Amino acid sequence: LPLVTSNQTANICFGDSLALSDGSFVKATGIYNDTIVGGATNSCDSIYIIDLTVDPLIQGNSSVTLCFGDSLALSDGSFVNATGIYNDTLVAGAANGCDSIHVIDLTFLPLVTSNQTANICFGDSLALSDGSFVNATGIYNDTIVGGATNSCDSIYVIYLTVDPLIQGNSSVT
Repeated sequence: LPLVTSNQTANICFGDSLALSDGSFVKATGIYNDTIVGGATNSCDSIYIIDLTVDPLIQGNSSVTLCFGDSLALSDGSFVNATGIYNDTLVAGAANGCDSIHVIDLTFLPLVTSNQTANICFGDSLALSDGSFVNATGIYNDTIVGGATNSCDSIYVIYLTVDPLIQGNSSVT
């Protein structure tokens, strides 16, 4: 009886593997003979000649700069809020349907703060950048949205002193 053979081509994604009929796995580009015991219609063995191509890993790189206090959403739904290098895997995100990896070099700009002292008279008030007013001695954080030279928010720490009302008594005749 003649040997039954057939040619097949297969593509897999980088990191995946192809199972052969003997239970082994292959994961490199190449030509493989897969013998199917008793697999032919005449009950003889058959051979599949598999031309396997492993699609390359698609990787992109980018640098991202964010302001202190912000966070970056990754494709898995998680958020990162610290300077570092992150591998963001985009599941089936490549044109070939395979996963791709986006390497993100993430930098957070520092928080810009400055300290200021202010004195106001009793009965006066100090306007903050958000439109609110304060009129009691204390320490106030005044956030200036986009006010830093790097276009991030800046915080003025205001040490406010309300000078007491000076009263005097006098007798007038």
